[in-house]
Amino acid sequence: MRFREALSWMKDHKWHHVVLATNCLTVVQVLRSSSRMIFTFGQVINNCKQLLCDLRNIAIFFVK
Repeated sequence: MRFREALSWMKDHKWHHVVLATNCLTVVQVLRSSSRMIFTFGQVINNCKQLLCDLRNIAIFFVK
């Protein structure tokens, strides 16, 4: 949910050319996948995917 809030904040403030790093490998993997998900987690991920479509030049990386 915090990842979605960060994307929403960047959209509201018109941020572009951003690198996002997260320690949640699952989030990175599902954001990079083309499949749509259901249930609460899927809805959050689908919202994130839509926000990423609205933003330009956003890179997402997994870090340990």
